[in-house]
Amino acid sequence: MIQPGSRPVTLLLLGHVDHGKSTLLRTMLGLPRESGSAGPDPRDLAETEIPLGWGLAHRRVERIVQTARREYRVIDCPGHQDAVKAIATGASRPDAALLIVSAVDGPLAQTREQLLLAGEAGIELAAVFLSKVDATSSASDATSSASDGGVVDRVEKEVRDLLRDCGHDGDRGALGSVPIVRGSAMSESSVSTLVGALDERIADPPPEEGPFLFRVDSVVADPERGLVATGFVLRGVIGAGQAVEAIGFSREAPQAFVVGRVESGRHRQKRAR
Repeated sequence: MIQPGSRPVTLLLLGHVDHGKSTLLRTMLGLPRESGSAGPDPRDLAETEIPLGWGLAHRRVERIVQTARREYRVIDCPGHQDAVKAIATGASRPDAALLIVSAVDGPLAQTREQLLLAGEAGIELAAVFLSKVDATSSASDATSSASDGGVVDRVEKEVRDLLRDCGHDGDRGALGSVPIVRGSAMSESSVSTLVGALDERIADPPPEEGPFLFRVDSVVADPERGLVATGFVLRGVIGAGQAVEAIGFSREAPQAFVVGRVESGRHRQKRAR
């Protein structure tokens, strides 16, 4: 049961290009949600360009995934350089990360680089998803190919060794030993198992406390909607019709505004938190 007032857990997807991150997110969006829940169930995964300052920007897809226990704010950076920028600049501010590794290819150069950067940034790895397990064998049952040993067992060992090398396994991680879930990113059963592991492993965020604080990354003047500010909620909750004060637009006193609407991932929301 989702606790009232709790904020979503921000989950950053890591992994080499074409290892299944976007496919996994699409399947997560299609999973059954809490009874009575409403809201968009997008599948287009349209990208948003997020300005980072210093002339930098990165592309990312951001969606809300709801499970029986909580909401996840899932961030997928389609390109490797976009993921590197998101980690290095702290733009995504994730609570945890999920690593996706293809069981066909195993961990590659981008996998190691992203893991090392995440470790340097203090981002805990919640789990690893070994995708494309069904493609490692001609057998119809992906689970049987895994139990036979062979390719998938070898790849899992490579991943476990890489996690230790990058400081994401054992006593160095606050979450303990990282679970590795095998399956297909297109399989609801596999992804449900993965989501269950995430729900079990990641602690609920603390309740929202303190006044609303929002880091503004960019401001665009829209002729129909007025000023549109994009950024990240650092603290608190806000909804349409509420008054806010903007600091830093000028050297004068804070400027007062009223929130007209709230959007996340190009979809309208009742509130931001």
